[in-house]
Amino acid sequence: MADALARLMQHATGAPLRLEAAGWLGLFVQAAYLAQPEQVFVTLVTAAVHTSDPNEQRAYLKMTFDCFWPFRYPYAAYNWESFPNNEVFYPLASLLSQENDSIQDSLLTIFAELPSLEDEEIVEYLLPVARAWSKHPDSARRQRITTILALMNNYDAQEALSRLQADLDPLVSAGARRAAEKVRRA
Repeated sequence: MADALARLMQHATGAPLRLEAAGWLGLFVQAAYLAQPEQVFVTLVTAAVHTSDPNEQRAYLKMTFDCFWPFRYPYAAYNWESFPNNEVFYPLASLLSQENDSIQDSLLTIFAELPSLEDEEIVEYLLPVARAWSKHPDSARRQRITTILALMNNYDAQEALSRLQADLDPLVSAGARRAAEKVRRA
């Protein structure tokens, strides 16, 4: 069934049919019906990268993020050995160059779920966005980027995270300290 839905996503001419098939694939992962969920991640990432419609792209990105739920404590249905490798998410990194705040926000949400962000194929696109968000006048953006910066094993990212630990906004500085501490413990 999952293979048929993936083919339908690839060959359907209308967005509503592609989105419906993608929704079912995501449901299969969330319900832990698939022994190997990685192929669904690949299918959703591919769909997000290949569509030019921002609404459809956002939908695929949200579905991708929703597929992380069965890996989370306390109701983990999958173990971390079945979590997809970072390579699956490489194609998404290039979407960060879009000047669309909503798409960037969705992508940052996805990248924050990965166990690490050390892959050059991701850092190349992610670091400029993360550094810009770390200096943004909106404290919510600065607070949100702390996890991303903590996951990057990169001098510039660590420098930005250090700066955020001393941010004037107490929520930003506390979030940056928590993110740095969490990564140190892992």
